[in-house]
Amino acid sequence: MAELTKNFAELKKLIEAHHFNGALAVVNKTQVLFEGAGGYAKFDMSVPFSADTPTGIGPLGQQLVIAALLRLVEDGQLKLSQKVSDFIPEYAHAKEISIKQLMNQTAGLPSYSAVIAKPFYEDTSKQVPTDRVALQIDQHNLKGMDFENVLAVIGQLPLAFKPGEKSEYADSNAVFLGEILDRATDERPVEAILKDYVYDPVGMTETKLGTEHSFAQNYRWIANNPDIIGRGQFDLTDAGLVSSLHDMEKWAQTVLARKLLNDATWEEAMTVKDGHFGYGWLKSGQWYQWGGQQYGYSGDMHVSMDKGVATVWLSNVAMPDSDVDTWSDALQQFRETL
Repeated sequence: MAELTKNFAELKKLIEAHHFNGALAVVNKTQVLFEGAGGYAKFDMSVPFSADTPTGIGPLGQQLVIAALLRLVEDGQLKLSQKVSDFIPEYAHAKEISIKQLMNQTAGLPSYSAVIAKPFYEDTSKQVPTDRVALQIDQHNLKGMDFENVLAVIGQLPLAFKPGEKSEYADSNAVFLGEILDRATDERPVEAILKDYVYDPVGMTETKLGTEHSFAQNYRWIANNPDIIGRGQFDLTDAGLVSSLHDMEKWAQTVLARKLLNDATWEEAMTVKDGHFGYGWLKSGQWYQWGGQQYGYSGDMHVSMDKGVATVWLSNVAMPDSDVDTWSDALQQFRETL
């Protein structure tokens, strides 16, 4: 216990040294071993970021959508082998792609955000810094983006690769999974499905779909200052979920204990091999992981079944890539001490 306490003292120093803006926890199956936070939920009002702060969680929220779909599979309401055409027949390549391929990133869908971003960079003067362009793209995408918009962006484009040929992340996969979740349940609101199948069973009381529910404002760090992106009303399932560290601690413990889904489903979901993704999982060494940043909101989870621990952090500031890499490397070094 003394060694663990020493490790957590070092983690607290790490949060301070890297000026981390957000909240971070270390949990095992039954306990929260460490909880720390730094920075602000709202810079202009100097409101601290805490473990209770509702904030966007970026691509990390995709795990909850996938979990709901896997529960429908267990209930016999759909099959992973079903083609997308069973639910989204209007998509040109729907007959070529299965639900499983959307989950493990082997569908070949183009990334809708990358397609939208391309003309911004091409049309902008080279004198405009790329982080300013990224801010413009974030603000554009947060205004009224829905599934029909995404379909209009990628609907007539060729696939990036033949389905099943390789595994490559694309945000469009999670958007399509959210639309399938909606249509497979007689078009019940996705939020209601997530509440019934994930939030309530796990005990998540602060998790909702839609960035307008975030208390934390979202920022992009530019020229050593936090520039407001604007929360918008983004409710697509690639990056539209809002949660708190306390709720995500419960999700991490659910994963560690392999609750909510049966053992066979967890085993399949977390199988990462041959360069392919799991269902919302990657793996490096003994650590299963998922996360990322979108529209200023970030979330990250690392789970080690061997160690029986998980780390999870949330942030509302999009930092420069070099700072993100330095923070990630430092955290990984800490994880190895657990």
